[in-house]
Amino acid sequence: MTTITKENKSVKDFIQTVLINNIGDLVGTGNHYLGFGAQTQAIELIGAIIEDNTVESLQTKNPDSKFETPQKSRRRFHHALKMFSNPNYIQYCPELTSDQNFNEDFDLFTNLRCGYAHQMRPLGKVSVTTETESIEDKTQHLEVDPLSDRLIIVSEILYRDLKEVCEKVIL
Repeated sequence: MTTITKENKSVKDFIQTVLINNIGDLVGTGNHYLGFGAQTQAIELIGAIIEDNTVESLQTKNPDSKFETPQKSRRRFHHALKMFSNPNYIQYCPELTSDQNFNEDFDLFTNLRCGYAHQMRPLGKVSVTTETESIEDKTQHLEVDPLSDRLIIVSEILYRDLKEVCEKVIL
């Protein structure tokens, strides 16, 4: 596992070493459960890295947005998810909780990011799994399993999507 030393690192080096390599090592060695926590924090961090004053100024134009609260975590998480190639991530983390498609049981920010940040587990109707288990269970990443009525998040697929976004940011 690559380590960060006491010397200062650039954002690019940090993303490469920690978000891509170290999280990749967690997932690649079967530490999926712990890897989910690191991945959700990395998603929010990517949102913070790409955030700028333009994003900040847009929030005041929408009084229904929860994104203009002092807590910027949801907004940052959402903006990072918008960079993912798979548009279904946004379906489960819309900008507005007043959005007609919003379902708090499947909300990725509250149930995956906050669940792992505060309780080290998914909350609501979000379930985490691996590719092998998903194949065995006949479930799909970012789809609600009709048998359990739970949104399925597959560790390796989430990591590949996160890695792709990290690579976009450091290019």
